[in-house]
Amino acid sequence: SRRRHTRYISVTGVQTCALPICITYDVVLELMEASGVSHKVCAVSEQQLRGANEIWLTSSSKEVLAVTTLDGKPVGHGDAAGMPGPFFRRVHALYQEYKINVMRASAHA
Repeated sequence: SRRRHTRYISVTGVQTCALPICITYDVVLELMEASGVSHKVCAVSEQQLRGANEIWLTSSSKEVLAVTTLDGKPVGHGDAAGMPGPFFRRVHALYQEYKINVMRASAHA
C-alpha cells in the first residue's frame, strides 16, 4: 500500500522522508529540482518533525497538502504557526502550474 510522504522543512530547504514513492511525490521532487527549491531526501526523526516549520503531504488524491496541526498543536513557530508556510505555497503553486501546463495540455490541444 502507498503511504503519504511527509516533508520536514528546515531553514535551508526541504528535507523529505525516503518512503515508498508515488507519482505525485516524484513530480514534486522534479518540480523542486527544476525550480531551484533546495531539498534533500533523508531520514527525519520524530524530534525534527515536531520542530518543523512546515509539514506537508503528497498523495494522488490530495496532491500537495499542508499539515497545520500535529497531535493537536500548531505546526511551525511564532505568528506563522498553524498556517501553510512559504515552501508549501511555492511547491503547491508549482504543482498547480504543472497540472495546467503538462497534465491537461493535451486535453486543450
